[in-house]
Amino acid sequence: LNTEARIGPWQISKKTLLISPFLVHQIPYYLGRAKGVPIEVVQKAIPGKLHLMYERRYDPNQGELIYSYYDYHLKLTVYIVRF
Repeated sequence: LNTEARIGPWQISKKTLLISPFLVHQIPYYLGRAKGVPIEVVQKAIPGKLHLMYERRYDPNQGELIYSYYDYHLKLTVYIVRF
């Protein structure tokens, strides 16, 4: 993290921030909640929508990779893809 932000005397750029390993799983939930559209499980990709999937199911010729992260609990890479 490279920033000049401060919280009181604490400068963020000089600290390592640890986040919950489940934070990335919570992002889709809270985005759906904020938009009022629930997350749903689909078998086929919906054009223009974001999809959460495991790396082994991703075909780079069919969708744009938006973000990826490694889930240390599942020992799998998870992708957020827009088709």
